[in-house]
Amino acid sequence: MPREGSGLCPECMQVNLKRIIYCALVAIPISLTQIIIFSLHPTGSDVEAGWRIGIILSHATMLFLMLCFALTAWRLQRVERLLPAKVLLFAVVVTLLGLGVVITAADQLVTSSITPYALVCMGVGALFLIPPLYSAALLAASFAAFYFAIAPGLSPAVLLSNRTNGMATMAIGFGLSVAMWRHFMVDLRQRRQIEAQSKELERINLELQNMAFTDSLTGLPNRRYFDQAVARELSTIRRSGLAAGLIEFDLDFFKEINDSFGHAAGDAVLRQIAALVGKTIRQSDMFARYGGEEFILLLPRTNLEGARIAAEKLRAHIEAHVFSADGQEIRLTASFGVAELNTDPAISCYRAVDQTLYRAKQRGRNRVEVMAPNDPEGSRQRMSAVKAP
Repeated sequence: MPREGSGLCPECMQVNLKRIIYCALVAIPISLTQIIIFSLHPTGSDVEAGWRIGIILSHATMLFLMLCFALTAWRLQRVERLLPAKVLLFAVVVTLLGLGVVITAADQLVTSSITPYALVCMGVGALFLIPPLYSAALLAASFAAFYFAIAPGLSPAVLLSNRTNGMATMAIGFGLSVAMWRHFMVDLRQRRQIEAQSKELERINLELQNMAFTDSLTGLPNRRYFDQAVARELSTIRRSGLAAGLIEFDLDFFKEINDSFGHAAGDAVLRQIAALVGKTIRQSDMFARYGGEEFILLLPRTNLEGARIAAEKLRAHIEAHVFSADGQEIRLTASFGVAELNTDPAISCYRAVDQTLYRAKQRGRNRVEVMAPNDPEGSRQRMSAVKAP
């Protein structure tokens, strides 16, 4: 967060660039109108002629410079360069204050009014975002120029009145500048706090989402996330008619690993299984931990035979791989069930692949069994037998 008076932040400069353009859109027509009016004004005395020429030249200068400033501000808005924007801001402020002093000094030839200087001081203070220290320096310098510029030809009383009024005008302009600056800083601080809180809330929500849909041990999607993926895939199948495969596998005799090497070793093996299978499957496949030592895969755009080939490949990889935990080499195998995902309810597809996995374990483990979701054999076996450990 920028401290007050420490400098001009990018947000300040973007606001200032916009306001420079708005200021130019107001100042240019005013200056053009003044030039036309004073050009058509009949020449009177030499004093009036000098006054008229001074006003015309001052507004012509303002017209040209404000046009240049507006074009420069418009370009800087697009490139977002901070240093040139700062230089432009101070150039605009110095120009406006300087021309306010010049026009007021020219007016002293025919009137004691200091309206131009007053308008410029208050306009600069209310329009632009300037750190208070810089604002004080710029307005003080303008008042010093004003103090000496209005001296010639005025009575002491009028001179004292004008200088006093000029000082009051400068003070009002400074007060407006400080108020604008502090208001913007408070608003900026609140906006940044809201942005920071929003980002933190997004981070927390993402963490909660990961906790809700990710298995904390393996880092794989969990059953809840997998169910959603299956639901989406079923919708795709209904629209396109493309096949999809389901593979469920269970690590054989995994309890013996926990009993022999400890649960920490079993957890390490599960993580290594997740990494091994994750490197083998396609990027489009969904791999999740189903629960305990059971895992499940969804293979989009894959028929039953393709899913069987993929399952056999995974079975061979697991059988050949040497797992390790606490310096111990561990070998294991897995039993696989393969089914096809179709337009039936998801529970039927799960039941079908679970039945084929049961058949693989019943027939000796470390094998792949394939069954269509409507295969009655697996259903009868499931109802009449106890699942092997």
